Parts: sequence; C-alpha cells; structure tokens
Amino acid sequence: MTSDDQAAATGTPVTAPKEPDDVRMEDVRRVELDTVFGRRSIAPDEAKDDPDDETAWGVALSGGGIRSATFGLGVLQALARRGLLPGFHYQSTVSGGGYIGSFVQALIHRYGIGRAVEVLSSSVTDAPKDAQDGGAARRDGFDPQQPIRHLRQYSNYLSPRKTALSGDTMSIVGNYVRNVLLVQVQLVALLVAACLTPLILYVLVGWFDARAEEAVGTAAVLCIVAACLVAVISSRSQLARNGNGAGRGVKVCALAVIVTLGLATLVGAVGLRGVGVSPRSLAVSTGLLYFGVWLLWFLYDVLVAPWRRMRTNERVAPSPIRKHPVRFLAASAGSAAIAGLALLGAHHLLAGIGGLAGAGVPYAGKWYVILLGPTVVLMAIMLAGIAHVGFAGPALSDLQREIWARIGGRAARLVILGTAAMALTVYGPWLLFQLGSVSWAGLAGWLATTGVGVLGAFGKRSNGTGGLRPLEILVRLAPPIFVVGLLIATSLCAHLLLQHVGFAGVVAWSPPNIDGSEAYLDYLGKNSTELRGAVVALFLMATAVAVLFGMTIDVNEFSMNAFYRNRLVRCYLGASRKRAAEPTTDFDPDDDIALAVVARDAKEVADAENARAAGKAEPPLAPRKPRPLYPLVGTALNLAATRQLDWQDRKAASFCLTPDYCGYVPPSSRPGARSIGDVPPKQREAAMRNREKARLALWATRDAAQKKSASRAKKTGARKPRCAPTNCARKPRSVTTRTATGSRGH
Repeated sequence: MTSDDQAAATGTPVTAPKEPDDVRMEDVRRVELDTVFGRRSIAPDEAKDDPDDETAWGVALSGGGIRSATFGLGVLQALARRGLLPGFHYQSTVSGGGYIGSFVQALIHRYGIGRAVEVLSSSVTDAPKDAQDGGAARRDGFDPQQPIRHLRQYSNYLSPRKTALSGDTMSIVGNYVRNVLLVQVQLVALLVAACLTPLILYVLVGWFDARAEEAVGTAAVLCIVAACLVAVISSRSQLARNGNGAGRGVKVCALAVIVTLGLATLVGAVGLRGVGVSPRSLAVSTGLLYFGVWLLWFLYDVLVAPWRRMRTNERVAPSPIRKHPVRFLAASAGSAAIAGLALLGAHHLLAGIGGLAGAGVPYAGKWYVILLGPTVVLMAIMLAGIAHVGFAGPALSDLQREIWARIGGRAARLVILGTAAMALTVYGPWLLFQLGSVSWAGLAGWLATTGVGVLGAFGKRSNGTGGLRPLEILVRLAPPIFVVGLLIATSLCAHLLLQHVGFAGVVAWSPPNIDGSEAYLDYLGKNSTELRGAVVALFLMATAVAVLFGMTIDVNEFSMNAFYRNRLVRCYLGASRKRAAEPTTDFDPDDDIALAVVARDAKEVADAENARAAGKAEPPLAPRKPRPLYPLVGTALNLAATRQLDWQDRKAASFCLTPDYCGYVPPSSRPGARSIGDVPPKQREAAMRNREKARLALWATRDAAQKKSASRAKKTGARKPRCAPTNCARKPRSVTTRTATGSRGH
C-alpha cells in the first residue's frame, strides 16, 4: 500500500520517513526502550518527554577474540545462575564479546529469555546424563546443555577437526587460494594495462609527430579550456565568499582542469618538438592567445556578471578585478609575454632532448620526449601562471590565488607521478637484466622489506618518545618500495608476454641481448611501432579483464571476512537451534539471523514471512513482551581516507549496529546536547546523596573504632591516643559541620 492509498483509507496524512540526518538520539532511545519494556511503538507526542527518565541497565562484553568470548560466557552463566541476567536491559558487545553476545541473542530470539537463562544456568550435574546423547534431555525435547556442548565442540571454530588434511583445513586452503586468485587477477590485469600505457603513448606520439602543427593546436585548445575553467572556478569562489554558494560543479571543473593540463603537457611536448613554424611566430601567437583568454574573463567579470546579478537582485560586493581593472590588464599583458618566452624556451629544450639519441637509434628520441617533455611544458605553463599571480597583486583575491596554487600543484603532481610511473615501467625491465646477479639480491631485499613492513605494521608503531624507531621507518617505507617493485615486475611480465602475441615475421624485443639504454629504447620503440596491433590488443584484453572482474567479483564476498563470518555463524548462532547441516560442509544456512529481526520473536517473524510468501495479509501483532538485553553491536569502520581532518590519524570511525538503527552520532555534535561526560541533573543529585551516605557510614565506623580503642586504653591504664578530642588544642567541630564539609577536625 502506498502512502497515498494509506492516506485515503485512514483520512490522515502520512508523514514521510525521516532522513538519517534528521534522526534524533532521543527518538532512537525511545524506540529501544519500547522494545525493552514490551511497549508497542507509540506516537512521539504521547511518549514521555525525556527518555532519560527510564531507568535502564546494561551489560558490556569487551573484545579479545575467542578468549574474550569464553570469558564472557562464564560471566553470563554466573549472572544467569544468580537470577540477574534478565534484569539487564541492554547488551553491548565489541569484537570477541560479540561472538558470545550473538549466541545469547539467538537463544532469546528463538526460545525467549526464560529458556536462554535456563541454558546459561544449566550444568552437567543438574540431571543424570542420557547414555545415548550424553545430555540432560527432557520430555519436551529441549536439552539445555546442548547449546553449551555445541560451543565446546566448535571452540576451534575455523577448523574444528585439527588434523592437517581434514576437510576443514583443506577448505581453509581452498578458500584462500580462490579468493586470492579472484581478487588479484583484476589487480594484475589493471597493472598490465598500466604498464602497456607507455607503449600506447609511443604509438600516439608517432602519429602526432607527423602532425606537429595539429598537435600544437590541440594543446593550445586544451590550455584555453583549462584557463576558462580556472576563470569559472575563480568567479564562483567570489560568489561563495559573498554567501551565495560555489555550486557543486566547482570540484568537477577543478578535476577537469587538472586532467586537461596533463593532456596538454603531453600533446604539447610532442608538437613543440617537431613544429615547423618560426620561433618568433610561436612566441607571439602564444602571448596573444594567453592575453585574449584573460581579456575575455575581464570583460565577463566587469560587464556581464554585474548585469546578471542585477537581474537576480543579488547583493554582491565588487570583485577585485573591478576594483583594479588596469592592474589586471597590465598583469595579463606582462604574463602573456612571459608565456610566449617560456613556450619558446620549451620548444628549443624539447628539440634538444629529442636529439639526444644517437644516429643509430632513431626510435629512442621519442622516448626522451615522452618521459621528459610533459615536465618541461608544465614548467612553462606554471611559470606564466606564477608571473600572472604576482603581477596581478590585489586584482586577485587571496582565495583566488589559493585556487590557482592548488590547481597548479595537483596538475604538477599528476604529471610528476605519471612521468615517474612511466620511467619505472620503461626502464625497470632493462635495469633488471643489466644488473644481472645483483638483481636477485634486489629481489630478496624487496621481498624482505615488504615482509618486515607488513609484520611491523601489526605491532606497536610508536614507543611514545616522539622519535621514529628504525622499524617504524621501515614500516613507512615498505608500501612505496612494494609498489615500485610490483610495477617493475609487472612491466617485465607484460613485455615478455608481448613477445608471444606478436605477429609472425616481426622480431620481438629481447632484453638480454641489449646492452645500452639507448639501444634498449630503440628496440622498445621499434617493437611498439611494428607490433602496435599486438600492443593495442593486449592492452584492450587486460583492460577488459580488469573491468569484467571488477564488475562481477565482490571483494566483500570473496575475502577472508566472509570466510570468518560463515564459521562464526556455525559456532555461535548454530548453537541455539537443532541444526540440519549439509553433510559435506557442516554448514546450515538457517543458522544465521538477520539483525533487523533479532529483537523480535522468531515465531512472529516466521508467521509474517509465511503470510507474505502465500500472498496473504500479515497476522496482527500480538501484545509485545518485555525483551531484555537489547543488542548494541559496537564496530569500527576502517578509514582509508577521510575528508574530516580531525579523523586523519584515527584510521577508524565508531559505528553502532542495532535492530532498529545503525550509525553513530557523538552526543556533543548535536545542537543543544550536553557535552560528553556530563551527567543529567537527576543522576547528579542521586550520586551526591549516595556519596553523603557513604561518608556518614565511614565516619560512624571510624568514631566507633576510636571510642572502642579509648575504652580499652582506659581499662588497661594505657596512655590516651594523641588524636583524642580531649588532647586536641582545637575544639572539635560538630557532627553537622563534619557532615557538610567532609573533614574530621581534631
């Protein structure tokens, strides 16, 4: 039934469900207490004003793996045998405490709190053992000892049968190998495609090299697009400064600027190397183009933007360009001249870089342009931008200057990282063969560094002295060292694989027969050109495999997390029922319980599911019974990256799972909420009263002991204690004064 149908049937409007951001902790607590005390959910206006008025108690089971679960079982059994367990309203669990906590929740869900307490209170000495099943079976078929026996049998939950070649042990090996293959195939395919990217770029560079003028024009268009996007971002930043919001498109524009500049540096490097126009014409055209782009932004900001704001009745302060128009135009002209000169210098430098290769290696020159050219062009672009920002001065706001610096820095990061990755994939295999026997030592060092770094990451990383220990330094260096070695190894495998998919009649590249780096680059360029069909085919195959596996393989399903989950369910949730396990695996899908229904009665849930399956109306809800031990499952969400700056070093965020709500809201982050650690007034008053009662009892005990000691001394004729009131110089305070101040006063 839709909300409109429900409104028409009842005659009352239906309130839309609240968004997660609108959920209040008071509402969450009220729903939980309705479940705990056996109340059906009532309207908020009919509920109590303050859920804190309800007195609720909880039992918390801490983490620590299977040892914590075993210890928690003993604690729960002790509470159950003393009749205290049903008095707890909440059950909070973390990690290993959640193992045994799920066992208790499954018992309550399937049998109710009465039988759950009976199971936890039972003992092997309560009834005589049956010779056949070894338990205290009753006439109703319920054996309170069977769940505990199940936990004992599956205490080694990963592999209950501990032999080396048992089905459980081989299942662990099989699951691990399967998961590694399925997850790593997509990663390796992606790396192979990345290692073949320089060869693809070499083919594209060869195409642009014969069309240098078109390449320069393409790079110019890309730079114009990037400049226009920077102008758009700068204009929107001014709107954001005046409270009108920068819009969602700013981040997209910034990303587009970075990618556009990266492509412009590569295409521009190839075009500038072989462009045939005169250097003077190149410098003049570059300067005029640069000045024209910023002149268009100046005209827009001075003429068009105010007119648009007048139509929308926006009150926006004048932009810095409108305050300093002459300064901005002069800065644009000066930086345009510098842009022309910088590009002219890049042209001469790239021509020299392309000629570094010798006469006998015609294919090697393009590799120098691919590896060094983007950095040279980027330096020319950034030099013009730095000059523009410096000349403009107050014509650009502080925020706009920060935007230019941030975009330029990220574009530089893209170019530098891309150049470094290409250099590793191009020169890495050649270095391995040139180093010979030393490469085996490097391989051993790479494996050792990676292994020690991984093992050290699981230990304590800080000694609390503020300095870095050698192990901590190794742990921090291990990830980049591993990535570098993995790129080199994958590149070598990709190049060797390329030999076997080449076309007939073409001599494939053979690294062991190449001595010099220029000869290596020449052979690599020759094979990239003559085997371009094989290069493209292998690149597309690797990309297709990475995309296919990435779309079809769920890492959460094919990981060791799922492996652990299934065995924990078999041990702790399976202990709460009569299992019909599959004989080859000993797993039963019905052992698991959905968190959303764990706080409800199992029979009620089953009746509702059967009614829905038969297409019938769900049966009416029966009067709800009190449901103690409402589950609160504490977890931590791993933070690989976060935008919340104060969480950068935490590596995890708190998260709570309950049958009704999932999430976490720190109390102090809500408007009007009390600070963390603050105590409500009613609880504070009760604590103060209990404190005074404890003090009075302590004083009464001390006074009685002192009087008894004085009486014994009087009978024996011994000297009176020095602290007796009769020997004190000061008059003792009254009992009332001592009660109020909490001091003895001799």
